[in-house]
Amino acid sequence: MCVAQGRLEGALSADGAVRVFKGVPYAAPPIGPLRWRTPRPPAFWEGVRPATVYGPVAPQPRVPPSSLYFPGERAQSEDCLYLNVWSPAEPEEPRPVIVWFHIGTFLYGSGSAGAGPFSDYDGQALARAGTVVVTVNHRLGTAAGCSGRPRTASGSTTSCRTSPRRNAAACA
Repeated sequence: MCVAQGRLEGALSADGAVRVFKGVPYAAPPIGPLRWRTPRPPAFWEGVRPATVYGPVAPQPRVPPSSLYFPGERAQSEDCLYLNVWSPAEPEEPRPVIVWFHIGTFLYGSGSAGAGPFSDYDGQALARAGTVVVTVNHRLGTAAGCSGRPRTASGSTTSCRTSPRRNAAACA
């Protein structure tokens, strides 16, 4: 798969019907001088970037309800602006796209397939039915809304919403 920044290599589902791309950056890491800023586009990369491992989740408390939904330790980092894509393996025409932002009151959760009762964040079933599914990790807590200027949407989610068209045509 191609995006504006370069090529990605994902994986095929066990039955070969679905392509899965995990941990795809949709913005530059919001760390250091970018911590309280509106997200910037991700950097370009050379060659093919592996996209087979979920990106880190945003820093969040390890208390209920988070620990009930996602048992076990999960990598947390302020460098959390990644998305995951499930697509029919051989789409013959443009497909509908569902972009899903996880719940959690901007305090908990991620767009990564979880463990426990909410492991159905996996988009394979919808991809098998012909839909492209995108799940999104975004900033949580104070970092979700503080970029030094007023706005109506979280900077990390705004950045994710503006890039799909650009990326969908990247290698056309």
